[in-house]
Amino acid sequence: MERHQPGRLAQTILKDLRSDVHSGATGIARKAVQCLNAFSEEAQDNAASYWKDLVGLGKAMISSQPSMASLFNLVNQVLLKVEPLRGQEKVETLKSATREGANQYMRTSDAALENTLETARKLVGTGGRLGVVFGCGGDRDRGKRPKMGRVASEMADFRSGMTLGVGLRAIAIPVSPANAIGGGPEHKPSPGRRGRRPWPG
Repeated sequence: MERHQPGRLAQTILKDLRSDVHSGATGIARKAVQCLNAFSEEAQDNAASYWKDLVGLGKAMISSQPSMASLFNLVNQVLLKVEPLRGQEKVETLKSATREGANQYMRTSDAALENTLETARKLVGTGGRLGVVFGCGGDRDRGKRPKMGRVASEMADFRSGMTLGVGLRAIAIPVSPANAIGGGPEHKPSPGRRGRRPWPG
């Protein structure tokens, strides 16, 4: 059985993805999006071969970081976007759909907590109180913690952030989880808004 390989740039990014043990889910997803965009820019003979190579690349990306659900979600979204177009004669249509699906996933992923809290706020209504518990795992994505803390502080009435160790290795975190998450490095509570404070104990 012939094994299809992505082009040189996509292979380079895929290799970096495999060896990355420091980036968190967002960083890994960003690299995967770069890989998909690079792949979509490469020369392809026809739509059928492009689809076959895209599926192969998706499998390779998922196996490169099997514990990252974000990779599975990204690949799934892109394949669902491209699959209905497999019958198109122009391969450029599939390439465009690949880029659109990948970039759309990244935009949605970056705002996931904010979007969730916006929806929850509507469900709670003006008289209700909204609480949120969120977490940041292990020693990855430390830069995301203050951002998530800021969003939670601004949009929820009560919040509780936690940092969790994951995997089989011990993780040393030099700052306390509460300080890392906080309300963001420059967060100031919005004046006049109902008490944005940690969950009542």
